Amino acid sequence: METSTPTFDQLPHVVSGLSEKLDRVLDLLEKAGIASHSKQAKPSRRLVYAKEACQIIGKSLSTLYRAVKAPE
Repeated sequence: METSTPTFDQLPHVVSGLSEKLDRVLDLLEKAGIASHSKQAKPSRRLVYAKEACQIIGKSLSTLYRAVKAPE
């Protein structure tokens, strides 16, 4: 993929093209159920316990505890 730096005069056209592409990506994500166009949509937050965290990250409980105890 060859890229070139746009000139100042080309910037409005480039930004417009990027905006259109972003809109298409957002539409695809919304159709896939991954994103929402609603600006008020906030990710849900809930407490995740250690065992569930291990399932999410694919690590063992002992690995999780070691990571928490490990000095930086």
